[in-house]
Amino acid sequence: MTMTPWGESAELRERRLQPGPGVPRKEVEENQRERLYGATVAAVANKGYGKTTVSDLIELAGVSRTTFYRYFDDKEACFLKTLELLLVGIAGLTRVGLQGEGSWQDRSVTGMQIFIGVLVTQADAARICVVESDAAGPKAVAMVDEAAAEFGGMLVDVFEELPDQRGMPKEIIDVMVGGVRKVLQTRLQRRTEAELIELVPALVELGLSYRPPPRKLPDRASRGKDTPTIEVQQGIDEPAQRMERAAMGVIAEVGYGDATMAEIARRAKVSLATLYANFEDKSDLFEAALLRCRLRMLASVMPAYRRASTWPEGMAALTRASLAFLEAEPDFARLITVDVHGVGNASVEARDRALDATRHFIEAGLAYAEIDNPVAAEAIQSALYSMLAARVRSRHKNLRGMAPLAIYVILAPFLGRDEAYKLAVR
Repeated sequence: MTMTPWGESAELRERRLQPGPGVPRKEVEENQRERLYGATVAAVANKGYGKTTVSDLIELAGVSRTTFYRYFDDKEACFLKTLELLLVGIAGLTRVGLQGEGSWQDRSVTGMQIFIGVLVTQADAARICVVESDAAGPKAVAMVDEAAAEFGGMLVDVFEELPDQRGMPKEIIDVMVGGVRKVLQTRLQRRTEAELIELVPALVELGLSYRPPPRKLPDRASRGKDTPTIEVQQGIDEPAQRMERAAMGVIAEVGYGDATMAEIARRAKVSLATLYANFEDKSDLFEAALLRCRLRMLASVMPAYRRASTWPEGMAALTRASLAFLEAEPDFARLITVDVHGVGNASVEARDRALDATRHFIEAGLAYAEIDNPVAAEAIQSALYSMLAARVRSRHKNLRGMAPLAIYVILAPFLGRDEAYKLAVR
């Protein structure tokens, strides 16, 4: 049984209204649509967007196939309408919390608590918005992006009322919102969303620790000039590596769902039998490719971090080296930010565990600056990931252009705005 904003999943069929005397047809149609919205939340929560079918929806909602197609062209259309209604409701409740009484910091905490509270009490509906939207395709992602922009507008209102934060650049606000979004996504993916309630004060504290940089942070990508791509050593050109790189290329071009083992074999110049002799299926090949690239990335960027004499300089060097690697490996960058969501929950979780393993670089800053914030490292890392995902989704080739903003986002809570800015633009 799944609780949805439109009732418990087991009771959706029982809520049917029959057309007849005293029951307006408009009311019956609205009842049918609402049951389909509830069925969408329940089915996707149990099976995931990719495995959910129209048959699942009409079975749960208790409507005929004809009725479903009267309202929606396909599963995606029903999902998008459900998503739209959920996002509107959450945004409205959050705005009410921000308009209450007390200081802006108190109202920020209240607004965030209401927002998180809704996500926790309606966790399956929240997973539609924060987790499954990535798997549903670009239209759903764009819808959530629009909602995130609205939350960013609320954050602008908060900062404009606080003297130290007034004039915060939009790109930093977008990064903050993206960081919170990824924190929520990780908890909802792992079904540990109850932990979020206790993290609200720490998230607000971290957000309010940022100050606008003294001058605009440069972005080389905005100059319209391409910088030379860094060559990344590939190692031995063994057959398995060729297959993995071919898989990344095919998936980056057509998406995980449309990539075929036959095309991957053709691109790798091996027989289909050879491909299956090395990899059980497409998901096995996908995960092997991610693991190999992740290990190569660590080997490539770690020397830059170790050569630095201080933690802040090490983080700046590590950030630049990581973005350079990802720019040189665009297929890998796309796989970890976009295509992984079409593979399944296991692959998303494997990607997130890899992110968790690198968080200790940022956590070292807590001791360096004597900061006690239980969510700071995770939120900053999540913000960096959101920056990367947004740029990769837009097909922007210059990832190194993000380095000044990324370095400032990492270092500002630990060093203050002036020192963070100096290292960011060095």
